Amino acid sequence: MGMDRKIEKKTWTLKRILMIFGGAAFIGLSIYAFWFMDVRSTLNVERDKITISTVQEDTFQEFIQVTGAVQPIQ
Repeated sequence: MGMDRKIEKKTWTLKRILMIFGGAAFIGLSIYAFWFMDVRSTLNVERDKITISTVQEDTFQEFIQVTGAVQPIQ
């Protein structure tokens, strides 16, 4: 034999453990977000504050009041 000897490769390295843990955490959080987080929201409004009427097509008129001061470019 010589001075060379075979170095055995570790199967559970810190990097591999962290990668598996990170992947499991990501999958777990994804399942939690999909299963338990409800994106719907509700709003309770009094019946007399709701207006229901027929929709009419017309021109859209929009006015936004902007207050400011114009300064010249330096």
